[in-house]
Amino acid sequence: MDDTASKLQSKGRKSGEARQVRLKVRHLSVVAAARVSFLLGIAFGIVNILVTIIGWMLLDAFGSFAKVDALITSVMGTSLGFSVGSVFTLPTAIGFSLVISVLNVILFTIGGTITALLYNLSVRFTGGLLTGFTDR
Repeated sequence: MDDTASKLQSKGRKSGEARQVRLKVRHLSVVAAARVSFLLGIAFGIVNILVTIIGWMLLDAFGSFAKVDALITSVMGTSLGFSVGSVFTLPTAIGFSLVISVLNVILFTIGGTITALLYNLSVRFTGGLLTGFTDR
C-alpha cells in the first residue's frame, strides 16, 4: 500500500537518485555561540589539566628533575641551594595549569562570541555561507 508520505517523497525524482538540499547560513545566534565556545573552553581546560598531571608524573618517573639539578650543578660548579624538583611540585604545576585553563575558558568564550558577531556583520556583504546536504 502506498500512502501519501511515500508518494510525496518519491514525487519528482527517480528511484536511486540522491536528494540534495542547499542552504545558506545567514545568522548565528550569539548566545548559542557563546555557550558552545564556553563548553569547548571547559573541555580544553580539563584536557590541559590532565595533560599537565600526566606530563609531570612522567617527568618525575624518568627522574628528569634530578637530572636538571645535576646539570645545573655541573655547569655552575656549585649547588644553588634549591632543587628543581622542590620548586616544580605537582600541586604547583596543577595550580599553574588551572590558572591557564581559567584564562583559556574566558578567552574561548569571548573569541567565540566575537566570531559570531563578526560573522553576522559579514553576512550583509557576503550573503552567507552556502552549505549542501545530501541523503547519501
